[in-house]
Amino acid sequence: MFGGDNVIEISTPEIPQGVPRWNDLERLNRERDLVGIYLSAHPLDEFAIVLEHVCNTHVAELDDKAALAGREIVMGGIVTGVRRGISKNGNPYGIVKMEDYSGSARYLFGGMIG
Repeated sequence: MFGGDNVIEISTPEIPQGVPRWNDLERLNRERDLVGIYLSAHPLDEFAIVLEHVCNTHVAELDDKAALAGREIVMGGIVTGVRRGISKNGNPYGIVKMEDYSGSARYLFGGMIG
């Protein structure tokens, strides 16, 4: 059961030579796709100072519409998905998925051109 003649040898996979390295953003996206989170860094890390000092709103805060009413909103993040569509009434719309350090959300835009 724990050795003897019934030992199964597991080989280590070989790393292909000459394959170009992924850039940072591609590596991070593949980490997130595989594990569900960014492991080694976040794609926004190089913009952290700008996001902290220029933006006054984060994605997680957008659910509280009453707190945002009448305010000018400045926010930043990374767009992780875009989808265009046509409504039942024939009107164009777009859905954008955006994320920052606080989370991610989908936003609906109506009346898009192009």
